[in-house]
Amino acid sequence: MLGLTLALATLFYAAPRLPLYSGDALGSVFGLVWLCFALVVAGSHLYHVIGVDRETEQHLQQLRRIRLKQKEAWLLARTRRARS
Repeated sequence: MLGLTLALATLFYAAPRLPLYSGDALGSVFGLVWLCFALVVAGSHLYHVIGVDRETEQHLQQLRRIRLKQKEAWLLARTRRARS
C-alpha cells in the first residue's frame, strides 16, 4: 500500500512539471516515457492491492479440481469397461 501511495504522490507531483508540450522534441519524449512508466508502476501496485492474483489463483484451483474429477470419472469408467 505504501508503494502505491508513493507512486501516486510522485505522479501527481511530477505530472504538471513534465515538459510534454514543449518545443523540445527530446523533452516531450522524455516526459511521455516517464509518464507511461509511472502509470505502469502505479498500475502494478494497484493490481497487487486489489488482489487479482488471488482471485485468478482461486479460479485456476477450481478448474484444476474439475479437471481432476473428470479424469477420475473417465478412468473409473474405463476400468469398469475393462473388467466387464
